[in-house]
Amino acid sequence: MEYTDKVLYIQKYLSGQMDSEEKVAFDIWKSSSVENDLLAQQIGHIWMNAVPKSLPSFNAHNAFQKHLETIKTDQNTITSVPQDTKVRTLSFSRMWQSIAAMVVFVLVSLVVFKITSEDQYYAADNQKVTLSDGSEIWMDKGAVLTYSDKFGKRTATLQGKAYFNVAKETGKPFVISSDDVNVRVLGTKFIVDTDSKQVFVREGKVEVSAAKEKVILIDNQKVKVSQGKLSEVEKVIFNTEDVWFNEDLTFDNVPFDKVMGDISIAYGVRFELPANKDWKQCTFTSGSLKKNSLDQVLTTLKLTYELEYTKTAEKAYKLSRVKCK
Repeated sequence: MEYTDKVLYIQKYLSGQMDSEEKVAFDIWKSSSVENDLLAQQIGHIWMNAVPKSLPSFNAHNAFQKHLETIKTDQNTITSVPQDTKVRTLSFSRMWQSIAAMVVFVLVSLVVFKITSEDQYYAADNQKVTLSDGSEIWMDKGAVLTYSDKFGKRTATLQGKAYFNVAKETGKPFVISSDDVNVRVLGTKFIVDTDSKQVFVREGKVEVSAAKEKVILIDNQKVKVSQGKLSEVEKVIFNTEDVWFNEDLTFDNVPFDKVMGDISIAYGVRFELPANKDWKQCTFTSGSLKKNSLDQVLTTLKLTYELEYTKTAEKAYKLSRVKCK
């Protein structure tokens, strides 16, 4: 399916033109890959903010063709009317058709522009992304991140909460901006939270600026932004309770469903677990699995639980057997 076809397919779902069978097929298609799911989320977000709630449902392709025909009709009419006729009135329904077609056209153009000119990520749930420079970002649910690496600059914008492990590139700073604060860094680990308006450094060094103020943060230091001003720097020990994910993939008697959830975030895959299991009684303990490939992790789990699974899509697995000890 070409990119434009995917956009129009998602639009058909959003505009309520699918019957029950088509909706089931759409849900299967969306869950078949992380890319499909992310695209559906991005277009859905734009759609909800761009299309009037009272807009009647329409076919995107036909609407756009009608829009082109309207333009041609208008041009032909203008050349045939007397020169003193300067106003031509569109009917209310035709006006809505034109507006609707243009909304879809702008919607498609906007999404294409975002994807081709910069990387954009929306976390429907906890999500880990790896940027083109090798930096790792763990995004909290609902966070939105855009990233660009060009002209010798690495720049990002963030809405929400994210943990950054920035890859060091000499002479190429990494700058994160939001409405209230800018963070400039060369290589470090830290949290930026635009909701609570704070920056918390785990290790390394960052420069935080707001309005005309600047401050340097190092390991285990935090600063907040209030009414555009920086607070005093706080000395707070960074520990695992400050993050919402398992960065090192280390487990100590962790229920199996939570283990698989952490693994899915770390490797960007999905797992369908057997139903009606009491996972609290099915725990897993191990040292760090962070440096292992997904296949190596699954092999470890297979030896532990006699795991049986099938790969249902590029980044999706269905577990049919989990034998708890």
